[in-house]
Amino acid sequence: MKMKLEHYQIIFDAFSALNREQVQAHKALGLGINKERRFIFDLLYMAQLSAFISNALYSYLNDDHIYTAAKHAAKQLDL
Repeated sequence: MKMKLEHYQIIFDAFSALNREQVQAHKALGLGINKERRFIFDLLYMAQLSAFISNALYSYLNDDHIYTAAKHAAKQLDL
């Protein structure tokens, strides 16, 4: 993973704080094509990480790297 460990921890902690019922309700929507990728980026938005991504992560990562790290965090948390 290309993401710095301290940045991954911020995502992990933010995902941990999400309301699981809201997450599951959102996941049940289906979201069409590329639903897994869309779901992961929706989680990042729900966790209010948009500014963090823009200010910190995009300086050295692209969407694919962010997606991979966030997907890993979501999987660890069983979201």
